Amino acid sequence: MRNVLVVEAVGRGVGALFGALPVLRGAGRQEAGEVCELDDGEQPAGGEQFADAPEGAVGVGHVVHRGRGPHRPYCHGWEVRDKSIGILATSPASIHHAWLFRQLADDLIYFTRSTELDAETRARFAARNIRIIETDVKEVVSEEGALAGVRLTDGTFVGRRVLAVATQMQARTEGLEGLKLPMEDLPDNMGRRFASSMAGTTEVAGVWVAGNATDLTAQVGASAAAGALAGSHINALLATADTDAALAAGQKTTG
Repeated sequence: MRNVLVVEAVGRGVGALFGALPVLRGAGRQEAGEVCELDDGEQPAGGEQFADAPEGAVGVGHVVHRGRGPHRPYCHGWEVRDKSIGILATSPASIHHAWLFRQLADDLIYFTRSTELDAETRARFAARNIRIIETDVKEVVSEEGALAGVRLTDGTFVGRRVLAVATQMQARTEGLEGLKLPMEDLPDNMGRRFASSMAGTTEVAGVWVAGNATDLTAQVGASAAAGALAGSHINALLATADTDAALAAGQKTTG
């Protein structure tokens, strides 16, 4: 669980101390076995799927930043700060990916991989000193179990310590097919989610959705808040139903 500090039944000062302890211990330094380690063929957790990537970039864990795919800057960015980073573009969403990783490192290369960049985006990349390589990537190269870089289709080797690949987010539907909940696609091929309205209501009576099943970018805190909101909405309807039932029973008795 990331970006959530939970310390119950303690004073404010003690809670602040608990929050500071991971920083004082040096948390955020990348150690073996931490931060999204992937086995062969494994996809990231949480309903995210790697989009099309060159051979070796996905599913061979030891070549993507020594076994860790930093596809989420807010989760994995601190561990890869100040390293040479390459963005393997998969869709227009990769452009935003580049802005985020540029905050973490000066040495950033954007591999277009046949995706389009308009003149404005190229100017913005230039302003941020983000290099662009349009020759396609043939394979990811590792040395002694660590990422070394990528080899382009023309044979050129480009050294990189980190490769970031934007994922496509998919709400998990296992076990829910029978409900026939409506789904919708997000723009720029970002993913697919359960469609919902206020407080997680859906077109199916009696079914609410909350968290990253419907808000695909929601992290733990936002998902918990959405669940609480859906729960309060459900309970409000139940309270109304209880009152309606009591009123009907009373009217039947007096009638």
